Amino acid sequence: MIKGDGSVSKQEIKETKEQELAPRRLRPGMIALWALMALALAGGLLWLILRPRGNFSRMEAVKSFPVSVSGQARMVSYGEGLLRYSGDGISYLNSQGLEQWNISCSMNNPQLVMQGDYGALTDVSGQSVVVFNQKGEVGRYTTTDPIMTAAVSAGGVTTVALERDLNSLVCFYDKFGLKLDIEISLEMSESGYPMAMALSPEGSGLVMSMVSSKGGSLNSQLVFYNFTVGRSEANRLIGFFSHEGHLLPQIDYLGSKRVAAVTDAGLEVYSLDQENKPVLLETIPFPGEVSAYVVENRHIAFLFAEPGSGNNTLHVYDENGKMQFSKEAGNGVRKLQLGSDLVLLQRENQLQLWDYKGNSYFSGSLDHPNAYLFLQGKKMLQLEGGQLNHMRFR
Repeated sequence: MIKGDGSVSKQEIKETKEQELAPRRLRPGMIALWALMALALAGGLLWLILRPRGNFSRMEAVKSFPVSVSGQARMVSYGEGLLRYSGDGISYLNSQGLEQWNISCSMNNPQLVMQGDYGALTDVSGQSVVVFNQKGEVGRYTTTDPIMTAAVSAGGVTTVALERDLNSLVCFYDKFGLKLDIEISLEMSESGYPMAMALSPEGSGLVMSMVSSKGGSLNSQLVFYNFTVGRSEANRLIGFFSHEGHLLPQIDYLGSKRVAAVTDAGLEVYSLDQENKPVLLETIPFPGEVSAYVVENRHIAFLFAEPGSGNNTLHVYDENGKMQFSKEAGNGVRKLQLGSDLVLLQRENQLQLWDYKGNSYFSGSLDHPNAYLFLQGKKMLQLEGGQLNHMRFR
């Protein structure tokens, strides 16, 4: 109550303060409105986090560095930079095009095999092998006989198939080039000629494709060895699969438990969930003539050419042989590459990138269609003349 002199009583002041401090009741309509606003905000944040990144249509160079190139050398993506190799040696260029190391050698027919951080440069029909990682040369050795094919593990163990008279001799070396006490001797008249081989990431498993000619037709055998669980088996042999009338030109480990074998008729994926018992997990017949295939980063990609039109279809599979996506690829395909995150397809001056679910990441034209492109995660390096460009998608 206001007194005659205009003042307020202490009781009224106390009651006013209690009313201000008392919790206010929200009407049901207000509660529903606030709840909807909170849900909308949470949904928006979730969409920003999970929405697919892509549908870029332009790209530009954000950084450029001078780099020394040679017409005789070949280039592949490695680490955050590039490997440059030829019969004269191999060198590593970082992301700024600066040479980090250079290994000299002399090879007539250099073959590069890589897995993980390790690689080996071998001289096919020669006798030289150089083992390296991102720090440079780790070891090198000279074989006793000409090399037919080779493989390397993720830890730097190498295996080489040597030609000795009418036999093939498979030898193993540690990463420093010291010969290991493991050797497989095969009579080519009985077992065939070693066409391809692959080592498991740990270096304990070996798969070989052996080709032979009987009755006027070529036949292949896919042979599995294991040097840990297969010690009780003759020659460490744990599995044998015959392919009459077919060739197996490429074999790859897709991690420790899967092996992909490419035949002239289709793709086969083998399971090594039981280390001493390989099992054929998936057989995928080819729908047409294969014009290109790539096996990398636990995925397999094939281009199939349609008879007459020259148009291609791209199929991408995971490590279990399950198709991830299929795309019309047109004609004039110049490059197919599997990166850690993206699939690259170059068609003349057109470039397309997809993620491994088949979502478009980039689709646009190239200002320099003759430049070399190298995927680096979701980024890309472009080698154009003497310039190494870091490209950004927009």
